[in-house]
Amino acid sequence: MIQEKKSEKKVSLNQEKSGVPQKHNSEENKIIELLEENLKVSKEILWFNKRTAHWIFWQKVKGWFYFLIIVVPIVLAAFYLPPILKDLYGEYQELWQMIFSGGESVQSINDLNLTGEQIKALKGSGILK
Repeated sequence: MIQEKKSEKKVSLNQEKSGVPQKHNSEENKIIELLEENLKVSKEILWFNKRTAHWIFWQKVKGWFYFLIIVVPIVLAAFYLPPILKDLYGEYQELWQMIFSGGESVQSINDLNLTGEQIKALKGSGILK
């Protein structure tokens, strides 16, 4: 600020010595004011641009985080669930076969590989006689 005032004084002194009319001096001051205002607005725009860039960066990070939260479990499920489901489906099929065939496919209670507690629970519920 102090340098600007000194340079303005030097310019105005030079203009007075050179015989330049005051009209040019006021126009020059107006240009300087406009340039200062332009600089102020430019700094404000730069601040908003930096803030927006920061916001965009965190939105991208959040987007990747959400993407990973959704995609990683799906990929893991695609690799690990088929063998598990295959085993469960086999057990489920055996159960339905026993239910609808009336237990004819089971030769004895030992074919079921049940523990003593499971056998007691099934006898208690009336499923086994």
